[in-house]
Amino acid sequence: RRIVQNLLNAARAHPPEIVPLNLNDVVQGVLELFAYRLRVDDIEVSWTPAAHLPAVAGDSHRLQQVLVNLIANAHHALRSCRLPRRLALKAHTASGRVLVEVADNGPGIPATHLQQIFEPFFTTKEPGVGTGLGLPLAARTLREHGGHLSVRTAPGDGTTFVLDLPALKEQVASAGAAAHPAARMSPQRILVVEDEDSFRQLLQEALAEEGHQVRCAADGEEGLRLLQAETFDLVLSDLRMPVMSGRELYDRVVRRAPTMARRFLFMSGDVVAADMRRMLGERGLACLRKPFGLDELNRMIRDVVAEAEAGGGAVVDSTRGGPDEVAPRAG
Repeated sequence: RRIVQNLLNAARAHPPEIVPLNLNDVVQGVLELFAYRLRVDDIEVSWTPAAHLPAVAGDSHRLQQVLVNLIANAHHALRSCRLPRRLALKAHTASGRVLVEVADNGPGIPATHLQQIFEPFFTTKEPGVGTGLGLPLAARTLREHGGHLSVRTAPGDGTTFVLDLPALKEQVASAGAAAHPAARMSPQRILVVEDEDSFRQLLQEALAEEGHQVRCAADGEEGLRLLQAETFDLVLSDLRMPVMSGRELYDRVVRRAPTMARRFLFMSGDVVAADMRRMLGERGLACLRKPFGLDELNRMIRDVVAEAEAGGGAVVDSTRGGPDEVAPRAG
């Protein structure tokens, strides 16, 4: 799940978004992208995150690209070296600044090249391998974040790049840090509508372990029949399914019981089409992108149910309705 999410983050174009960040998490995400390639080339990687690291104000995707470039350069330099090949990353603080060091024990940078490495289009790599834009863009990104990129090197003694950014006063907890588990919510009646058998069963087991009462349907049509016969607090539905899609199910249900519109949580393993994103946005509907973690699922369920109850959303009781009716009941 982490690998897929990191690949998607690296591949997508993102508008600049300056938010408080924990650089420990940014570094960890980029290292996971490179883990296989570095292992295959016998490069020993050490990563020393800093405890209680202050936040920085930054765009996580742009800072990721800086680290991608630095690690890729170190990887390229180390592949031609004799063993042992080492790449060491370390985060620490100094004088109100947050620093991340990316160090390798490669051949180092010749003094004749050192003054040129941050100039656009300067590269020592063979044609077709390097563009000479990576380091200039990395340095510019750091300047735009109020920091700077520096280098220490000596021929035959490796190279160390240092990312230096101003620290914010507040801290941002690392995603890898131990966290207090969220309080378990009261049991809910949940309808899971998912066409993939193994994933449907996994969801049923996971939600049951949280204390929820769970019913399952393999497509929207079966889900609609269950909604006509039983009462549910939440519908967790895939968007794309045979027979009847999640959107069709939603439209059929809310046509008969408008307040149920607040009680849908969608899932999708595909890139959601523009018209679907527009529909979700206009109606304020939540959508989990597969693959997702159980913590994320439980958090989204809590949020959707809490919002529905705060807004007076009803649950479904269709025992009074006809064969295609879903009638609301006060929640």
